[in-house]
Amino acid sequence: PPRSTLFPYTTLFRSRYVIEAGQSSALFVDHQRAASIYVAEGAGRVIIADDAEATRATPPSIVVAAGDLLMVPAGLHYGFVNEAAKPLKLSEQRISFDVAFL
Repeated sequence: PPRSTLFPYTTLFRSRYVIEAGQSSALFVDHQRAASIYVAEGAGRVIIADDAEATRATPPSIVVAAGDLLMVPAGLHYGFVNEAAKPLKLSEQRISFDVAFL
């Protein structure tokens, strides 16, 4: 994985997601790293939930659109829902807690 030039001893994990119209992703959780999520294109919802909330039929979510940037603390579940007619494109970087929340 690439290394950050700002914090050379911290490994960043990067992912890109495309959620097609009417689709949703699985829920992700990382207990060691926070997630920075950038909405590159489209609009939809991001589910952000603790362990108990993640098991609900309708877990809590927030509406997002292109240009939005979110930080999800380590240990929370998160996933993506696209209720629009166009793809929802997101990028994610997972970074250690001590770097994410200086």
